[in-house]
Amino acid sequence: MARSILLCQDANNGNSSILDWDGGEGVLHAAGTWDGAKVTLLYAPISPVSGLTMTLSATDVELEESTPQKSFSSLPPGTVRVTIADGGGSESLTVVMARAK
Repeated sequence: MARSILLCQDANNGNSSILDWDGGEGVLHAAGTWDGAKVTLLYAPISPVSGLTMTLSATDVELEESTPQKSFSSLPPGTVRVTIADGGGSESLTVVMARAK
């Protein structure tokens, strides 16, 4: 897997695409126009049984304009996406997730 993945670019309130994460420690970065928005990392483990879909759940990795990046401890392999919420309408954020190790 690449050292970093682009989760969304020039995005406003809503969800990014779901992408695969091969596990490990990382950092979530967001930059752009915030307009009060909050970015939350969502994660779901790999489905343990064929045909079972795991639901993405919020993690404790949340970003705001005053804290535009946050490290996180090792997440097992699974899927990730971010949700952008509470923006005032002019938010436009690019969010990247990078491996720390």
